Amino acid sequence: MTAAPQSGQVFGDGTPVSWTISDLPQDATVDIDLYWVNDNGDAIALGGMFLDDEGAGTWDTSLSVFDSGADGHPGFAVLGVTSNAWADGSGHISGDHAILGVYCLSLKADS
Repeated sequence: MTAAPQSGQVFGDGTPVSWTISDLPQDATVDIDLYWVNDNGDAIALGGMFLDDEGAGTWDTSLSVFDSGADGHPGFAVLGVTSNAWADGSGHISGDHAILGVYCLSLKADS
């Protein structure tokens, strides 16, 4: 990891959130699973998404957090990478997936 979002960076306001990763496999796809933390301290899943490959090892997204209870709450992104993906002919896709890190974010809903 050569660059990552600063802890608490806002996710969901249209500003790109990006990671720069060196030495990824050529066929790598980078993803995040996004969670928010409610007032009771529970981690609530918002969903997952693939990041956009911006070249030179930089992957980002500027997608919004849709209007939800997540607005204004802390959250986190679990960053992962998938490589060596293949389909077995019956619709089942396999591959190697590794977790690269967990990053603290602040969430702003798209209202």
